[in-house]
Order: sequence, then structure tokens, then C-alpha cells
Amino acid sequence: MKTFVKALVMSAVMGLGGVAAVPALAQDGGVYLEFGGRDGPRVGVDGRSRYRDRWDERSCSASDAVRKASRMGIRNARVVDTDRRTIEVAGRRHGDRVYVTFGRRGDCPVVRW
Repeated sequence: MKTFVKALVMSAVMGLGGVAAVPALAQDGGVYLEFGGRDGPRVGVDGRSRYRDRWDERSCSASDAVRKASRMGIRNARVVDTDRRTIEVAGRRHGDRVYVTFGRRGDCPVVRW
């Protein structure tokens, strides 16, 4: 009986040591540990980090916005203003001056035309 208790204690100590190491690995984004799920506790590997999970797609850059404006038929497209939420692009379409405002999400959504 004593050997069974010793083996049980050693298993618990080793298991807790392994669980304690998981958060250090998870900071890099490769490992997750989940408790309280419908299927019970799970441990797994995910290719995305927790910071990229917050924004499921990459953000729109100024060159992405200019490229999208050109595909929309705006000639001589150039960035005239940026802030943390939008990118404003100016150019010409059908001889008229146009301004298009794009959002910073990954697909560069048109906010204002």
C-alpha cells in the first residue's frame, strides 16, 4: 500500500510540474491548456498566438489600401492621411477627384467613398 501512495504522490508532483511549464510555452503561442470545456480539460498545439487570435486577420497597410483603390478604378492613388483606425486615399476617377477611406482590418473595408 505504501508503494501505491508513493507512486500516486510522485505522479501528482510530476503532473503538476508539467502543467506549471505549459504557460511558459504558451506565451509563444504554440501550446494551449483549456479547463472547464464541455469535453473536459484539453491540451493542444495551435499555430496562432493569443495576440493574433484577438485579430483573426492581419491589419490593412497603406500599400494594401492604395492597391485596393487602384483595383477600384482610382488612378494616381496615393495615401493622404492615416490614423490608427483608417487610411485615406486620394486619386482620380472619370476625371473627378475622389477620396476613399479604408478601415484598418485585414480586408481593407471601404468606410467612406
